[in-house]
Amino acid sequence: MSETFARPLVIGYIAFDRPIGANGILGRAVPTLQRMEGRIAEPAIPTKEEDATVFGIDENTDRINQWLRIEGTRDMLAKFLEQKKIGRDLIPNVILGAEYADLRKEIVKNFAIGANCG
Repeated sequence: MSETFARPLVIGYIAFDRPIGANGILGRAVPTLQRMEGRIAEPAIPTKEEDATVFGIDENTDRINQWLRIEGTRDMLAKFLEQKKIGRDLIPNVILGAEYADLRKEIVKNFAIGANCG
Protein backbone atom coordinates (compact mmCIF):
# COMPACT_ATOMS: atom_id res chain seq x y z
CA MET A 1 0.00 0.00 0.00
CA SER A 2 1.25 3.42 -0.88
CA GLU A 3 -0.50 6.70 -0.20
CA THR A 4 0.58 10.32 -0.50
CA PHE A 5 -0.51 12.80 2.15
CA ALA A 6 -0.60 16.59 2.08
CA ARG A 7 1.91 18.30 4.37
CA PRO A 8 2.05 18.69 7.29
CA LEU A 9 1.12 15.16 8.27
CA VAL A 10 1.17 14.34 11.96
CA ILE A 11 0.84 10.84 13.33
CA GLY A 12 0.47 10.36 17.04
CA TYR A 13 -1.97 10.30 19.88
CA ILE A 14 -4.62 12.78 20.92
CA ALA A 15 -2.89 15.53 22.86
CA PHE A 16 -3.14 19.09 21.58
CA ASP A 17 -3.24 20.82 18.23
CA ARG A 18 -1.37 23.91 17.11
CA PRO A 19 -2.66 25.74 14.05
CA ILE A 20 0.08 26.62 11.57
CA GLY A 21 -0.01 30.02 9.94
CA ALA A 22 1.98 31.55 7.09
CA ASN A 23 5.74 31.05 7.28
CA GLY A 24 5.28 28.28 9.85
CA ILE A 25 4.01 30.48 12.67
CA LEU A 26 2.57 28.20 15.36
CA GLY A 27 -0.61 29.23 17.10
CA ARG A 28 -1.90 28.58 20.60
CA ALA A 29 -2.10 24.97 21.80
CA VAL A 30 -5.64 23.58 21.88
CA PRO A 31 -6.55 20.22 23.48
CA THR A 32 -7.54 17.89 20.64
CA LEU A 33 -10.13 15.95 22.60
CA GLN A 34 -11.96 19.09 23.74
CA ARG A 35 -11.91 20.42 20.18
CA MET A 36 -13.18 17.12 18.75
CA GLU A 37 -16.00 17.00 21.31
CA GLY A 38 -16.99 20.58 20.45
CA ARG A 39 -16.26 21.88 23.96
CA ILE A 40 -13.94 24.58 22.61
CA ALA A 41 -13.82 26.44 19.32
CA GLU A 42 -11.43 25.77 16.49
CA PRO A 43 -8.15 27.57 17.14
CA ALA A 44 -7.48 30.78 15.27
CA ILE A 45 -4.76 30.55 12.65
CA PRO A 46 -2.01 32.99 13.59
CA THR A 47 -1.50 35.73 11.03
CA LYS A 48 1.42 37.62 12.52
CA GLU A 49 4.51 36.86 14.57
CA GLU A 50 2.97 38.33 17.76
CA ASP A 51 0.29 35.61 17.68
CA ALA A 52 2.88 32.84 17.66
CA THR A 53 3.78 30.66 20.60
CA VAL A 54 7.48 30.89 21.38
CA PHE A 55 8.91 27.87 23.13
CA GLY A 56 11.24 28.50 26.03
CA ILE A 57 11.62 25.48 28.26
CA ASP A 58 13.76 25.67 31.37
CA GLU A 59 14.54 23.61 34.47
CA ASN A 60 11.11 24.40 35.88
CA THR A 61 9.48 22.89 32.79
CA ASP A 62 11.05 19.55 33.68
CA ARG A 63 10.11 19.88 37.35
CA ILE A 64 6.48 20.66 36.56
CA ASN A 65 6.25 17.84 34.00
CA GLN A 66 7.56 15.35 36.58
CA TRP A 67 5.13 16.68 39.18
CA LEU A 68 2.20 16.40 36.77
CA ARG A 69 2.76 12.63 36.63
CA ILE A 70 1.37 12.45 40.17
CA GLU A 71 -2.36 11.80 40.25
CA GLY A 72 -4.42 14.89 41.03
CA THR A 73 -1.71 17.46 40.36
CA ARG A 74 -3.12 18.52 36.97
CA ASP A 75 -6.37 19.55 38.70
CA MET A 76 -4.37 21.40 41.36
CA LEU A 77 -2.48 23.27 38.66
CA ALA A 78 -5.70 24.03 36.78
CA LYS A 79 -7.24 25.58 39.92
CA PHE A 80 -4.08 27.62 40.52
CA LEU A 81 -4.12 28.90 36.93
CA GLU A 82 -7.86 29.59 37.10
CA GLN A 83 -7.18 32.08 39.92
CA LYS A 84 -4.88 33.86 37.48
CA LYS A 85 -7.56 33.83 34.75
CA ILE A 86 -5.65 31.22 32.73
CA GLY A 87 -7.72 28.31 31.42
CA ARG A 88 -6.86 24.64 31.79
CA ASP A 89 -6.48 24.46 28.01
CA LEU A 90 -3.37 26.65 28.29
CA ILE A 91 -1.44 24.25 30.56
CA PRO A 92 0.80 23.13 27.64
CA ASN A 93 1.59 26.78 26.88
CA VAL A 94 2.36 27.51 30.53
CA ILE A 95 4.71 24.53 30.72
CA LEU A 96 6.50 25.16 27.41
CA GLY A 97 6.06 28.83 26.48
CA ALA A 98 8.85 31.39 26.91
CA GLU A 99 6.35 34.02 28.05
CA TYR A 100 5.40 31.89 31.07
CA ALA A 101 8.89 31.44 32.60
CA ASP A 102 8.07 33.63 35.61
CA LEU A 103 4.76 31.82 36.13
CA ARG A 104 6.60 28.48 36.10
CA LYS A 105 8.86 29.79 38.88
CA GLU A 106 5.76 30.75 40.83
CA ILE A 107 4.19 27.30 40.28
CA VAL A 108 7.35 25.53 41.47
CA LYS A 109 7.50 27.73 44.55
CA ASN A 110 3.76 27.55 45.31
CA PHE A 111 3.63 23.75 45.12
CA ALA A 112 7.17 23.22 46.52
CA ILE A 113 8.18 21.22 43.46
CA GLY A 114 11.80 20.03 43.43
CA ALA A 115 14.68 22.06 44.81
CA ASN A 116 15.00 25.78 44.11
CA CYS A 117 13.01 27.45 41.34
CA GLY A 118 15.91 29.05 39.48
